[in-house]
Amino acid sequence: MIDSHNHTLFSEDCTSTLDDMILSAIHKGIRYYTITDHLDLDYQDKRFTFNLDHITRKQAIMQAKIKYKDHINIYYGLECGVQPHIIFDAEAIIKRENFDFVIASMHTTHKHDLYTQAFYVNLTPLEAYRAYLKEFTHCLETMQCVS
Repeated sequence: MIDSHNHTLFSEDCTSTLDDMILSAIHKGIRYYTITDHLDLDYQDKRFTFNLDHITRKQAIMQAKIKYKDHINIYYGLECGVQPHIIFDAEAIIKRENFDFVIASMHTTHKHDLYTQAFYVNLTPLEAYRAYLKEFTHCLETMQCVS
């Protein structure tokens, strides 16, 4: 079994430790496990920063790879929030960190947080979908590291 989307205490929106997450995965029979904590540069909801300490996080994941190597394959990943105005900064981090796996996600559109519903005001569902997809497509087409 594979699980490629997991957050730990390194993500501001998670309360589980890296060890707890890995032990739970082992208990569930997962053999391939990617840690994809959130990085969302210039996130619109200022209650959250979603900035990562890449050095400490990578060290912890690499230590966990060794610690649990007989039980599970652990991969160094990232869930990277994309927005047109930060795309080159995000891409530079992705290239620098040499992740095993990256999820490109979009938690805001037109600089409005999708979770708090601010983006949807005065839009029909179809207009909202089209705006979201247009902006997300633009981000993916702009990034050079997407393959």
